[in-house]
Amino acid sequence: MIKYYYFTVLLISCLTLGSCSDSKNKENQTESIKTTEDSISYSLGVTWAELILNKTGMQTENYSLIELVNGFKSELHTKAIFDSLCLNKIKAFESNSKKSPELKNEVSYCLGKFYAHGFITKWIKPGGIKKINLNIVSSGFSDIIMKKNVKIAKEKRSNLHQIFYQRFIDDITGIMMDSVKLKNNVQKIENEIYIETLLDGSGPLPNDSSDVILDYILSTPLNDTVENSYKRLAQKIPPPKFNIKQMYEGWSHVFPKIKKGGKYRIYIPFEMFNDQRLPFPYICFYIDFLDFGDKGSLVINNK
Repeated sequence: MIKYYYFTVLLISCLTLGSCSDSKNKENQTESIKTTEDSISYSLGVTWAELILNKTGMQTENYSLIELVNGFKSELHTKAIFDSLCLNKIKAFESNSKKSPELKNEVSYCLGKFYAHGFITKWIKPGGIKKINLNIVSSGFSDIIMKKNVKIAKEKRSNLHQIFYQRFIDDITGIMMDSVKLKNNVQKIENEIYIETLLDGSGPLPNDSSDVILDYILSTPLNDTVENSYKRLAQKIPPPKFNIKQMYEGWSHVFPKIKKGGKYRIYIPFEMFNDQRLPFPYICFYIDFLDFGDKGSLVINNK
């Protein structure tokens, strides 16, 4: 199995032990951790709370921590749609020097909802939310906010994140490639590369060391755009020129099989691009193949 490099979330030191209670709120029940999925879910909740506290520099004494946790739990099980009224309350609270206990509780609850919304938004689009237990995410989040002992050590949490991201990326990539393989306009070539013809070109074929002129969009299985040469149009810059040999190895196999004037999607496996910035089993290039020539004819320094 291919070993990929996966990005892991930076972790900060655990907060000190403490406890809070509020007779007006439901008792904070601890979810049991039994499976790897449970451990991953708990770790993601812990990390989310740590990142929030670290990034915002939140002064926790200004908020009701139990209400913040309750707000997080309430919103974590909904769609990624945030209550704009809550957001307005948070803004008004931050600019108001007089913070009554009632307003403090209400805004803390809203803030918890806001942080849950951020978590849901991060994972719902690519489908990661289906792979975790949201109740246990809440438990991990709560343990940090309420300053309780963290049940899983930092090093193990980091390992769990790697497991989660690897499974997640592999699953997302599998879905993408299963869809690609069903298309009638897709050709599989050597080295597990797939060429999807959107508009067939005409004329002769380049060789594996030709200079080429093209526009392209590089994207990931998450449908994130990494590079987009069309941005040049706003500045009236000419389209990019490359020598095929100077680019990803997979390009040397692709370009001798595509024609000038064509538009294609190219799916290249990790072994054929080997870029640690892109830790995915496959990446996708949309290519608008504008022109080509012999080596050194278009890219002058290649002579």
